[in-house]
Amino acid sequence: MVLFVVSTWGEGRGGHFNTLATYIKAYKSPYHILVVGKNIPPVLKEFEVNITQTSLSLIPKIELNQKFEIIHCFDQWAYLIGFIYASKCEKVKLILTKSGGINTIWFPRARNMWLISKENYDYYSSFKSVEKIKFYDNRVVDFDLIDVSHLKEKFQNSCIILRIGRISEYYRKSFSKMMDYSKKYEKCKFVVIGTVESDLLYNELIASNIEVLNQPEYTKNARKYLGLADLFIGQGRSAMEAIFKEIPTFVFNNKHNALDLVESQNIETVKFQNFSERATFDSSCNLEEYITSKDHKMITNLRPYVEYNPTQLTNFYEVLHSKKIKFSAFPLLLYLRYVVRILKRKR
Repeated sequence: MVLFVVSTWGEGRGGHFNTLATYIKAYKSPYHILVVGKNIPPVLKEFEVNITQTSLSLIPKIELNQKFEIIHCFDQWAYLIGFIYASKCEKVKLILTKSGGINTIWFPRARNMWLISKENYDYYSSFKSVEKIKFYDNRVVDFDLIDVSHLKEKFQNSCIILRIGRISEYYRKSFSKMMDYSKKYEKCKFVVIGTVESDLLYNELIASNIEVLNQPEYTKNARKYLGLADLFIGQGRSAMEAIFKEIPTFVFNNKHNALDLVESQNIETVKFQNFSERATFDSSCNLEEYITSKDHKMITNLRPYVEYNPTQLTNFYEVLHSKKIKFSAFPLLLYLRYVVRILKRKR
């Protein structure tokens, strides 16, 4: 039986929660989920019957009655709690997942690591303390779209260029390019679906004539609205989901300071850095060229590059060896960072 562990410090929104949900849906054996934090991530609500919650505290209380052979942790804070619980077990397979992002010195180097970007894999596989490591960057399974005809009519059936994702300063570069294009190409309707984390950026989007749909009915399961898009702008998982649905997808290219088309010739390069704004790649077409072109480029089916195959993860589980987790290997420096964060929240 597998115990999936994930932490949430806020509402529980982010790509790695969706990745976990994908894994759970495809996993055909018994499992349980431990959520560390006061909120169950919305995308995990459908599994609520199999969820145990514990609070973020200096010494987390973990009350689980089942016996687990595998403990799979989906972020660094979850790994702390998973490690504590695993150390009380006789033998177990303890796994840490880093869900993309830049490589950091303080992120723990676990004995068993499952990664979703080759960028992270190349870095962590160089450490001797890491014994079993694998990356697999496909993580989308098919999903239904809803009827968006009412929105199409609202936007007067314009060419709709959609973006799905948090309205955050973290994505300032790509949002800035989107605002530039919205001001320049009024024949297109630019739309963003996402929760607001930066009021400043939100106000700039509104001033740039970009429609923002941030109501819960849209953000709760935003990907279901992908049928709205004629073209898509995105980073991370949302870009992969648009590609899965065969929508022409543009991501920020750090090489050209532009929103460039993802295509078969560059998708592996874009995936290397998990579709982040740090991606540097060659492209035959940027968004501006695509909008103004009379002969739109045909998009090759890129679904095989993003579609999730669950046997990859289960095969990884099988090659691992159950071991007694020794508390001497506890990531103390990471725990100190955790303590500081807990204390700041209590102020």
